[in-house]
Amino acid sequence: MVWTLFSSLVNSEINPYFWFGNMEKFHGWYLYLSLLILGIIFSTNSRQENKKYLTISLLSSAFVCLYALFQYVGWDPLTASYSTRLDLTRIFGTL
Repeated sequence: MVWTLFSSLVNSEINPYFWFGNMEKFHGWYLYLSLLILGIIFSTNSRQENKKYLTISLLSSAFVCLYALFQYVGWDPLTASYSTRLDLTRIFGTL
């Protein structure tokens, strides 16, 4: 959260809805609520269980990055099923 606080202090063009949101966008609140919940969960778990969660997160992130690389190169087997106006090499669906 420190980097976000620092960024908002030095940035003159920050989105005014980032911190408090409006009826449609609560990006800041969702981010900080998620960080708080993750902190509570990890503080109550054992060190061994936290290592398991970290391993699972790193492995799943590696698979997502590998698939994103396939999308970027153009080897995505699901390209024909996408209905979008965006350029399909932008890795929009994975990352």
